[in-house]
Amino acid sequence: IFAYGQTGAGKTHTMEGRPENPGLNARTLGLLFDLSKERAADWNFEIDMSLLEIYNETIADLLATEPLSSKLSVKRGEHGNYVPGLTRVTVTS
Repeated sequence: IFAYGQTGAGKTHTMEGRPENPGLNARTLGLLFDLSKERAADWNFEIDMSLLEIYNETIADLLATEPLSSKLSVKRGEHGNYVPGLTRVTVTS
């Protein structure tokens, strides 16, 4: 999921939302969890996620538990763009 726009335009609200009106992140994960339950008899699913922010051309790893020793950068690979060293976590609920 990618959000782009001016400061104050509502990107964080769109992505995060509120408990009574969840944003894109929570709704998308909810749909993925529902789909994985529906197809559990035929498939095994593992849902991983990363969360980053690009501000002033600097990438911040929003899930990192400790400061990174080097700058992160976007790379182009065989299967699309990726960020080497970005924290990746498995989510279950």
